Amino acid sequence: MKSYLLIRHMLVHHANAMSSTLTIGVPAVTAWMGAVHALERKVRQKEPWKDIAFNGAGISFHRCSLQVHKGVGDSCYSIIGTANPLRKKGAAFERPPFIEEPRIHLDISLLVEVEGLDGDNDEAFLTRVQQLLPSMKMAGGDILSIKETRLCYADTDHPREEKKILAALMPGFVLIERADLIRQMTEEGADSLQALLDYLKITRTAQRNDNGDVTGWDYSRKGNGWIVPISVGFKGISELGKVKNQRDPSTPHQFVENAVTLGEFRMPYRFDHVDDILWHYEYDSKNSWYLCSNHA
Repeated sequence: MKSYLLIRHMLVHHANAMSSTLTIGVPAVTAWMGAVHALERKVRQKEPWKDIAFNGAGISFHRCSLQVHKGVGDSCYSIIGTANPLRKKGAAFERPPFIEEPRIHLDISLLVEVEGLDGDNDEAFLTRVQQLLPSMKMAGGDILSIKETRLCYADTDHPREEKKILAALMPGFVLIERADLIRQMTEEGADSLQALLDYLKITRTAQRNDNGDVTGWDYSRKGNGWIVPISVGFKGISELGKVKNQRDPSTPHQFVENAVTLGEFRMPYRFDHVDDILWHYEYDSKNSWYLCSNHA
């Protein structure tokens, strides 16, 4: 029997939409996993949940509103930034310099696998979670409201119980990893970055009549499904060690860069098992990979 914490229709305002140095859109998987880990640490501060563990999390997106604008005649979108308060300079006021920060409003559901519940304190555990969530940040955004928070249970020998849990994430799109698409192309000799771009680019082909005049356009993409670039972790680019003025002097420091791969938005009813949508932490000490994996 497995236990799951279901947080349904959580409205998040002004979440961080810059998921990596290369991509803008829904927050990185590391942002959601970090929020789940923060919730776990807060819950474990009180008895009797000292040994409780959140082993994985699934993310279902119901609605996304990226804060961008495209004017008449514009070829691309612009970020809608926030205006900071004016500052005094001499006898006049000026607008202070700012860094563009893309934001997104979200309606999401989180499904978290919970280990360590004994059945005696489940209601108290749920109350504790409901008390903690409003005071937390989710992917850098503020939690405006939560429609429902409850515990779900499923026996792996009864698939219908898992399908019922997955149905609670509808209507929405669950984010899963599709790094297999890149691996397939790299095994054929392609560069990993070029493989990623090949799945994201849109090819436009002209339709011509017998006289050679363009009568329309056809649009096509490589592969099927709603394929998107996602940030799933970090790759170490320096040795583990210590640097001057590091935040935690007791923990080794390492410079890293974003790890970007392909993901897919897929409706929950297409999955048979809850494990198929859960993300887990994965660490490769040999190659300095710090990843969130959908295939642990």
